[in-house]
Amino acid sequence: MVRSTHRHHAVVIGSGLAGLCAARVLADHFERVTVIERDRPADDSRPRKGAPQGGQAHALLKRGERILDRLFPGFVDEIEAHGAHRFDFGQGVRWLHHGVWKARFDSQFPVHVQSRPLIEGRVRARLQQDDRISFRYGSTVEGLRHAEGRVVGVDLRGARCERSALDADLVVDASGRGTRLPRWLEAMGRQAPSEQRFDVDLCYATRIFEAPADAPADWRALLIYGQPPYQTRTGFLFPVEGNRWLVTLVGYLGDHPPGDEAGFQRFVESLPSDELARAIAHARPLGPVRRYRFTHAAMRRYDRLRDLPDGLIAVGDAVCSFDPVFGQGMTMAARDAELLDRHLRRGRLRPRRWFKALHRMNLVPWILAATEGLRFPQLAGCRPPGLKLLQAYCGRVFRLCGHDRAVYRRFIQVLQMVSGPWVLFHPRVLWAVLRHGDRPRALRDDRQRLELAGAPR
Repeated sequence: MVRSTHRHHAVVIGSGLAGLCAARVLADHFERVTVIERDRPADDSRPRKGAPQGGQAHALLKRGERILDRLFPGFVDEIEAHGAHRFDFGQGVRWLHHGVWKARFDSQFPVHVQSRPLIEGRVRARLQQDDRISFRYGSTVEGLRHAEGRVVGVDLRGARCERSALDADLVVDASGRGTRLPRWLEAMGRQAPSEQRFDVDLCYATRIFEAPADAPADWRALLIYGQPPYQTRTGFLFPVEGNRWLVTLVGYLGDHPPGDEAGFQRFVESLPSDELARAIAHARPLGPVRRYRFTHAAMRRYDRLRDLPDGLIAVGDAVCSFDPVFGQGMTMAARDAELLDRHLRRGRLRPRRWFKALHRMNLVPWILAATEGLRFPQLAGCRPPGLKLLQAYCGRVFRLCGHDRAVYRRFIQVLQMVSGPWVLFHPRVLWAVLRHGDRPRALRDDRQRLELAGAPR
C-alpha cells in the first residue's frame, strides 16, 4: 500500500486520456509525477501515433465532461474556445435507433462535440504547465522493478535503445489495450489476470469533410444505427472544430466498411437511412479514409487476484476496454481518475481494494454494452440468464424514445452516465413499456421489410 509519508514519486505509463487524468490526480498526492510515453508529443490537430483509433469518432459523455471540468477548471470553456460544438442533445441529434427516429425536442441537456485530439491536447497542455508533472517522451517501459513484494520503479528503453531505471512509490499502468502488465506480473512470479471478452470483429472507417454551406439546419449530429440482429452497419456524423464533419462508418462481425472512396460511398448508401448519404453528397472530402479494426471487448479480472504487489495499479483500457460504438471509453477514463482521487484521500492505496472498486464501477457500463452487442447471435460470449428478457425490455424502451419525451429524457441521462440504468425501471417507464406490448410484432414486421429490401444483415 502507498501511505502519505511515502508519497514522493508516481510514474504513469501511457499518455492517453486515462493516463493524463491519473497524472492530474496523482499530482495532488505525490511530490512528483512522471508520465512515460513512447511517442513524440502530439497536438490538438492530430491523434497520437500510438493511438491508431484517435482519428475515429469519439464521444465525451456528460459525466466525463463534468469530471474534466472539475479536474481542470474552465476546461469546457477552453474546448469551446478551440472549436468544440455545443448544442442540446434532444434537439441537435438526429438519431435512428432500433428502427425508429428518436423524438426531437428541447431536452435541456447541452452536450459538446469535438475531436479526441482536441480533448487530449487541451488536457496535456494543462499538465505541462504543472511543475509537479513531467513527461518523458520517446521512452518505453521494458519491465517493473520490484523488491520485498512491492513494485519500486520501472526499467526504461529510450529512443536510441539506451537503458535506464526510474524509481517510484507508485506505478500506474495506463498503457491501454496493448498493456504488458499481465506478462510483467508473471515475470515477477505472480499470477496474470483472467480475461472476460466478447468478440465483435468490427471496423471503423472515418473520413473528414468540409461542412457544406447548405448543411441541414434542423440537426447538428446524425446517428444511424443498424437494427440488430438483422443489420450490422452503422454510420455517424459529428461536427468537429475547423468547420469540419467527421463521418464514421462501422461494421460488425466482419461486415467491414472499405477503405477506398467508392467503397466508402457504397457503404454509406447501404445504411438503414439515406440521410447520411444525402448530407455528404456535396461535401468536400479533406483527406483519405482511415480505418481501424477492433476485434473484441475485454475485461481483465485483476479484482480476482490475491497476490497483487503493492505499489502498482492499472486504469483505463489496460483493465477494461469497452465496445467503442457506445462511446464509453473516455468518460470511464475520467471516472477512473475520480475514483483514484477518492482512494488516495483515504490515506492509502491497496491494490486489491483498488481493483475491486474499479471492477464494480466498470461492471454496469460493461453489462449495458454487452447486452446490446450480444443481440447478434453470431457474437461469441457468455450469455447470462435473463439476457433475452433484459434485451426485450430495453428494446421497448429504445422504441418508446421515438415519441415519449419523458422516457427519452431518462434514456439520455443514462446514455450520458449522469444517471444509473435503474431510472429506466422507474414506474413511469415500466407503465409505458407495458402499454406498448404490441411492439414485438412491429419489430417482426420491420424485419420482414428489411429482408424484402435486401438490407445487409
